[in-house]
Amino acid sequence: MFNKFYPTFFNKFFFRRESVRVVFLVHNVTTLDCFIPLINKMLEDSRFEVQVASLNKKFPGDQAYIGEETVHRELLRLGINHIRLGMSDSMEGKGILKALRPDIIFRQSPWDDDIQEGYRTRNLKFCRLCYTPYYGIHIVDNGEKDNLHFDQVFHRHCWKIFVDSVSAEEYRKSSRLHGSNVVVTGLTKYEYIWQRIQEALSINQQEQPYEKRIIWAPHHSVRKGWFNFATFHKIYLYMLRYVEVHSQFHFIFRPHPAFYNSYIESGILSKTEMDAFYDRWTGLSNTSISENEDYGKLFVRSDAMITDGISFLASYQITGKPLIWTRNKGHQKFTDLGREMIESVYTVEADEANGIGEMLDMLLSNDMKDALKAKRKIFVDKYLLNGKEKPSQVIVNQILSEFGFLSH
Repeated sequence: MFNKFYPTFFNKFFFRRESVRVVFLVHNVTTLDCFIPLINKMLEDSRFEVQVASLNKKFPGDQAYIGEETVHRELLRLGINHIRLGMSDSMEGKGILKALRPDIIFRQSPWDDDIQEGYRTRNLKFCRLCYTPYYGIHIVDNGEKDNLHFDQVFHRHCWKIFVDSVSAEEYRKSSRLHGSNVVVTGLTKYEYIWQRIQEALSINQQEQPYEKRIIWAPHHSVRKGWFNFATFHKIYLYMLRYVEVHSQFHFIFRPHPAFYNSYIESGILSKTEMDAFYDRWTGLSNTSISENEDYGKLFVRSDAMITDGISFLASYQITGKPLIWTRNKGHQKFTDLGREMIESVYTVEADEANGIGEMLDMLLSNDMKDALKAKRKIFVDKYLLNGKEKPSQVIVNQILSEFGFLSH
């Protein structure tokens, strides 16, 4: 009982500072969306001292920890001041973090293997760890492996985990701490996407040369034993043919960051085959590739999305636009929430790829034929944007309260 009360009591009556020092560790620009509302909210509040740090990462197929330069450039583009921890000796980076004397460190994901040793859970015990899921709501049921999302070493060492109400129940059932470090706040990921969509809509859009713009977003989970949602290998030849004969449409290819290497590493497609696809795709006049472009901007300038999963199946629904899911028969089962989510999207079996074009033709020829639009709005209002107060503000208030700046 005393331990549960200790953090607030200790900070409020003994070592309360003028501000709370918070560090955000960024290794993946494509999931920066969950941090930006929090960073902005804290920078506006004099009770916080905020620091952001850019890191290297190693995703499946990568031979070394790389990418800090990419993170650095994106943070510069966004106007976010930061320190660079791209040195090869991550323990040196850990020393720099300790010298900052942070009260709290936010990490982007629970996957220790994705980042260098100095930033893994066991080396961050000098301060409180916080986390809000980068992937959004929990929609895939991993069975006995589901504790990967709720009960890794990282989760157990987190001071606070900020989630939606459905995920909070999962933590209570699946974590060894029974969710005692979990706080229901809503998810900043969806707050950010919603904000960016509204901002982009407020800007006068120039006339576009294409009738419609379609995002094609393939996932990387092609290896057995890990989700198994990926369908690119089953549909890419059909997609190339369809794109070639529909020059009135513009197609934006937005692969998962681990997509290219995962396919080659799996052996399902060779490097030669993958490179041949990219060469053919970029050679077409009505195609482009989006790698790090902001989700909100990308979503707004599109009219529909084709994806095999996973997080886009939820987040793109915020746009209200049609979403086509290319289903792999052997994919990991959905949670109850995932099954409800999938009722709001159009499903095409990947083994019947011609159904993708037929569905696109139907949906883009007349918006009134989008029979699932109302269902998507219900799902979004119920699970993604269901709070009266923004998640970032709820999280900020929770932290300030714990540190004695606000009364409970």
